[in-house]
Amino acid sequence: MASLLFVATLLVLGYHYIGYPLTLQALAAFSRARRTRSVRPGAATPSVTVIISAYNEEGVLRKKIENVLALDYPRELLEIIVASDGSTDGTVAIAESFAPQGVIVHAYERNRGKNAALNDSVPRARGEIIVFTDANGMYRPDALRHLVGAFADSRIGCTCGELIYINYGDNAVAEGYGAYWRFDQWQKRLESKLGVLLGANGSIFAIRKTLYQALPNTVCNDMVTPILVAAGGHQVVYVPEAVSTEAGSSDLADELRRRPRIIARGILGVRAVWGTVLRSRSWLLAWELLWRKRVRYAMPFLFAVLLASSAFLPWPWRLLFVAQLAVYAAAPAVAHLPNGLLRRLLTPALYFTVGNLAAALAWGRVLSGRDVSRWETATRPHERGLEPLRDIR
Repeated sequence: MASLLFVATLLVLGYHYIGYPLTLQALAAFSRARRTRSVRPGAATPSVTVIISAYNEEGVLRKKIENVLALDYPRELLEIIVASDGSTDGTVAIAESFAPQGVIVHAYERNRGKNAALNDSVPRARGEIIVFTDANGMYRPDALRHLVGAFADSRIGCTCGELIYINYGDNAVAEGYGAYWRFDQWQKRLESKLGVLLGANGSIFAIRKTLYQALPNTVCNDMVTPILVAAGGHQVVYVPEAVSTEAGSSDLADELRRRPRIIARGILGVRAVWGTVLRSRSWLLAWELLWRKRVRYAMPFLFAVLLASSAFLPWPWRLLFVAQLAVYAAAPAVAHLPNGLLRRLLTPALYFTVGNLAAALAWGRVLSGRDVSRWETATRPHERGLEPLRDIR
């Protein structure tokens, strides 16, 4: 029985990490000719509303609004809304100081959650295309033209830009996330070739306003909204030329404060859309959702089974149990290693362990019924003048 459990779990994990992206690559290669798009930036210049979600973002909001105002897009076609979800600092005052430049402030009195604010702000927006962004995401000048240019293709209902973490080499945690993020972006490109991108980057994604659906506070809008658009029969594509930059986690404690809440909302998001996806008979989307999201969120359970079953394997296979323990034991030490070759080699072990720990904590929140609808503002290093070190593509 232990051997069967070990092999079955290993097969599931192997397909998730290796088989799924290889299958995507094969499908993308097969359908490339049918799916090819040649939409140049600026081919479509629809009216656009950029909605900046904000909760106590006085540290970065001024820079963010200035960033959006400086984008290369016709100003008469660009509406900027700051949706403040019950901010208690200077967020609203800073946003209102840009009123002479046409910035609109939706100042909601209570902190209800990001999605509640968006549900109220999107219907009030005037743009044909709604661009969602966070206060700490800084766009490159041509990002908006690239992001909305794809809507010249009437089949497309949602586009996602590329998020680059500007401090991914500062510490082992950020470095590990950078490695994971490169893998994730590669899968996004493959899914996009099929027109069924699974989820977006909350820092930079856009949809046709007519396709927006109000969301509960407990789910990630950047994951659930694109899935609902795809389930409705519209294409969701990746536009890597549309770039936004953000700062990643500053250390291990920061990652473990931030990540479990995001994963918990992802778990609840998959639960919320699964029935809709099955009813839509979007089998490609259902397959992606199963293997890239449902299996990913089940990782703490899968690796627990893998560890427990390997303890009962016959020798020398039982050494796999020892190897797993060694990885988990070594991970905390990696966070304290100086920058260098050894840290880079061991960083995957750290982020692998941290990711599974964060997922386990997320399941604790979900199963205990803990509220995950509120958001917290992290300290961001954008104000220190950080610039992108290099693309992590």
